[in-house]
Amino acid sequence: MKNELKDYAHYRYKNNAIVSLVIAGKLFVAYRSTMRKSHANFLLFYLFFGIFYATFATMQLFLLDDEGFRIGFFHALSYFFLYCAIGYLLSVPYQLTDRRGAARAVLWVVFLFNVLFLAARIVWLEPSVKVVLPAYVYWQPVFPEVLRVLTGIIAVATAAFVSSFFIRHGLKSRTQPVILYRSLWLGIGIAILMFAALLAFIAAPSGSAPFVVAATFLVLVGLLTTLRGVLYKIFDEHIA
Repeated sequence: MKNELKDYAHYRYKNNAIVSLVIAGKLFVAYRSTMRKSHANFLLFYLFFGIFYATFATMQLFLLDDEGFRIGFFHALSYFFLYCAIGYLLSVPYQLTDRRGAARAVLWVVFLFNVLFLAARIVWLEPSVKVVLPAYVYWQPVFPEVLRVLTGIIAVATAAFVSSFFIRHGLKSRTQPVILYRSLWLGIGIAILMFAALLAFIAAPSGSAPFVVAATFLVLVGLLTTLRGVLYKIFDEHIA
């Protein structure tokens, strides 16, 4: 029978999924107006990030309590979308500096790694474990800690690289306020996502609920802050 307790992942993660997907829709409208490749990459980043959270937050609502293996499979699948989001975020600096070949190479490398990572998750697939919290039930994914920490390292390194790119770009453009503030919003927002990844994957290699919950809140703040940068005076002719 279905668990009568509220599903914690759905309760916490659905907001991030909704926010990410709504932002993706908003950026789709912006992209149709500007046709800027960087906007397309941010659109896909938010889209895949939203699918990641949606998959993680909803699958267990439709499965039975004794279907830990199936829930574990969907948890593993959700990481495929997370790595897609990471790939598109990582390619943004290369797009903005007209290194489109490098941007495509980054996407291919991340995609190939993504396939291998998913295969490893499937090979070592274990059922997600039901953890009962006050008034909630939390399905904790179970997979080798080295893979979880590896995800954290890649996510943190990606966010650090992209954040520093925008902050440096902004500080070099002090005489152009639009570029300065836009870049700083982007850099700060992505830095917040970096700290979220640090909490979720490295500080909590086993996926323990308290760290994941704190990271989920930081993700929401980071997504909204980054959006502020993406849309900052979006139609200004000086914005790359």
